[in-house]
Amino acid sequence: MGDLSSRYSSKSIKSGIIAPTVMDKQRFSLTGKLEKNEGLFAFLLILPALLLVMGLYVYPIGYSFVVSFFRSDIRYPGVVFRGLGNYIDIFKRPDLLISFWRTIYFTVVSIALEMVAGIAIAVAFNKRFVGRPIARSIVLIPWAIPPVVNGIIWNWLVHPKIGVLNYVLTSLRIIDRYKPWLADPRWALNIIIVADAWKWTPLVVLLILAGLQSIPDDLYEAAKIDGAGSVKTFFRITLPVIQWPILVTLLLRTVEAIRIFDIIFIMTRGGPANRTKLTTYYVWEIAFKFHRLGFGSALAYLITLLIVVFAVLYYKSINKQVEY
Repeated sequence: MGDLSSRYSSKSIKSGIIAPTVMDKQRFSLTGKLEKNEGLFAFLLILPALLLVMGLYVYPIGYSFVVSFFRSDIRYPGVVFRGLGNYIDIFKRPDLLISFWRTIYFTVVSIALEMVAGIAIAVAFNKRFVGRPIARSIVLIPWAIPPVVNGIIWNWLVHPKIGVLNYVLTSLRIIDRYKPWLADPRWALNIIIVADAWKWTPLVVLLILAGLQSIPDDLYEAAKIDGAGSVKTFFRITLPVIQWPILVTLLLRTVEAIRIFDIIFIMTRGGPANRTKLTTYYVWEIAFKFHRLGFGSALAYLITLLIVVFAVLYYKSINKQVEY
């Protein structure tokens, strides 16, 4: 018995010693492989985030693209393959074609207002004056306001009965009575453009001001000695230096302006008489209100194509500036 117990205990000790050694070898071999293969190690680190992105972004994008070739309509049972039928039907609807031109009008006018006002404010803030840090902080407030809140604020500002805009204009005798601005087809979209420009101009100021900070003061001093005025200094020194920030800002704002939806939904719901229905609003209405997912997806991808066209044009312009 003593011999058996001694043998058993020796085997247990031996097995207890051997098992951790094998696990250690396996662990060290795996660590060594990861150290040798940096690409595999990096892939394992980003794998959780990659799976999350694929689940939340890649899969919905791929699914909606596939659905755009089918008739997915709550009014008809089943799903029928239509090929390019949904895309062709878009060009048969005059209201959708008008919405494309209305979207381009909104994008061009709003970005023009934002760029002109943003560059002017950035140039002013680039100069030293008392209270400049406070002024820079205050000008960023509209940008920090959520788009939905921005729409609510402007609804109150242009309210037909208690709006500040009507009060100021009647006090200055510009108009003789209060006007329902958002109910007027001639003014509704332009009011939304002003509201959108008010929110996003601070972003333009921030990006352009960052570009202005890279211009050394020696250039302005040399121009002043040479007798150059403010206008000549701006076009000869300031504008050439900030061309790259301007192009980047144009790219960012164009993408956002084409995709505009929230402020329209809050302020007018597409009215009056569909005058503020941009293409993105039609996408929401067709896909989620009328449940025509196939047709709505096709319209959404046409908007994506429009964004890609603008992005490619801006990207080529940026590359030319970098090469220059």
